[in-house]
Amino acid sequence: MSKHAIFICCLMGLYRFTYGVHSFLSIPVPFHPSSPERQTMTHDEMRDFTKQKHRNLSITLLGGESTNSYKIAQYFLPFNKTCLIAGELGSEAVKDHEVDLVANYFNVCTGRARSTFDTSLVSDNIFDVIDTWTFQSKLQFCPTHKYFGIGLVYHHHLSSHFDKGWWFELAMPIMCVKNNMGMCETIEVCGGEGGDDPQQTSSFFSNEANHYASQSMTAALCNANVLRYGRIDCREYRRTKWGVADLEFRLGYTYFKEPFYHLSSYIGVLAPTGNKPTGEFMFEKIVGYNGHTGFFLGTNGGICVWSHERNFLTFEFDTSATMFIDNLQVRSFDMYGKPWGRYIWVYPNNNVQTVLKPGINYFTKGVYVGHGSLRNINLAWVYTMSDFQGELGYHFYSRDREKVCLANTWKDEHALAALWYSNNNFVEAGQKRVSRTNAIINNYNEVSNDLEQFKAFPVSAGMTEGEVEARSDNLKNNDIYLPVNKCQLDLDSAANPSVVIHTLYGSLGYGWYDIVFPTFINIAGGYEFGDGPAVIDRWKLWFKVGVSF
Repeated sequence: MSKHAIFICCLMGLYRFTYGVHSFLSIPVPFHPSSPERQTMTHDEMRDFTKQKHRNLSITLLGGESTNSYKIAQYFLPFNKTCLIAGELGSEAVKDHEVDLVANYFNVCTGRARSTFDTSLVSDNIFDVIDTWTFQSKLQFCPTHKYFGIGLVYHHHLSSHFDKGWWFELAMPIMCVKNNMGMCETIEVCGGEGGDDPQQTSSFFSNEANHYASQSMTAALCNANVLRYGRIDCREYRRTKWGVADLEFRLGYTYFKEPFYHLSSYIGVLAPTGNKPTGEFMFEKIVGYNGHTGFFLGTNGGICVWSHERNFLTFEFDTSATMFIDNLQVRSFDMYGKPWGRYIWVYPNNNVQTVLKPGINYFTKGVYVGHGSLRNINLAWVYTMSDFQGELGYHFYSRDREKVCLANTWKDEHALAALWYSNNNFVEAGQKRVSRTNAIINNYNEVSNDLEQFKAFPVSAGMTEGEVEARSDNLKNNDIYLPVNKCQLDLDSAANPSVVIHTLYGSLGYGWYDIVFPTFINIAGGYEFGDGPAVIDRWKLWFKVGVSF
């Protein structure tokens, strides 16, 4: 294979990885080391202070909101869509091959019960039952992300001379996060026989008589009694998540600070104080770096390119790199080639007493997560005119993809469930369980059960009619139970891919630097953007006030 072909294949693999369906989105944390919110109005090292102080305290009010819901929806939803058609196995959407989600997988059932213990429901043709499962709806998604908070920073210069020496800094961002999948359901066919007579039917996932199936996708996706993980619940999305997005300590050294240039370096640690992913909801709210402990180092410096009396123009740079320690989290994952396959119903094990269960409850496990290192570069032109300061800057942020591995050994016992045998009889309690490995989130009817491979003697002229019929029955009833093995798990679907994010920002500030306690105020705003659904485009604003003492 030529080098060009290899390069193209690599690009195609990267494209598939970046644009695949994922169950978790890790959003860059505001107010991180070298971020614009931290750097504005700190580029004053070359100012000639009349009263310089060893200590400084700044308070920053910050907030932002996503601007492109289509990208977020692409990240979470199958088939690169923002609008999904859900339908039961007897709906027109299934028959016309237009369905995106088989509604029965999520415990939606609006027609006759599948149980054949009631003799009035016995049928030689299974489709006499499922043809009454006619529910169909359209799910529109408009995901949004919002945040706001307060960032506190305390800076202390340890050396007696201000032109060089040691210093330390403490930072504590108090953040509030609000994520919303923005799902809106439009019911096109309410279900039941004829499409307009939905029945209260027993649950797919319980043998108890008082457990009923849902009659809409909205009710099914928020049902905590059925789905322990991966729920979409508008009640949850109306709530906000507050927390401290990781305490930060940094120790730095200023090599020199002269009228025309300056340079400093620092090392630091991020102590996890935020929450970890639990997988309970899709697009869950996370404050901080997913519970990871981080270590970072960085450098900042600047040079004066023009000056006249109290006016000068400087070029400032800040750069940092952060590494994280792996930790244990809960994530949901799909199987290879099965976007949203984690929602397909399963049998937990090959036990005749085992009832059908939601797949998400078994394809959500404890995993060890490697966060991926962060790299930040902040470049800015800073113009100072007397006590006014204006700043135009660019911030570069990159993060390696996460690495996810199972915390415990995967047991080959869960299998994608077959609801009926090859002879079209429903699988009932006390009968053997069989699997349907090729089932996908938008197709069940036209997929065969897993069949045992064997060689049968060909039909010969000497065989009786009974022997031919027995052989035919044998061919139709050779269903087997084939559990999902570890090699079929797509753990990358539980991991956040690598991202590159760009930010353009501007800042205006004013300082009272010649008073007893020098004080400044600052207002700024910026816009984050990048390629791929894993990047949330968002605007952000912040207001800062600081005092030296």
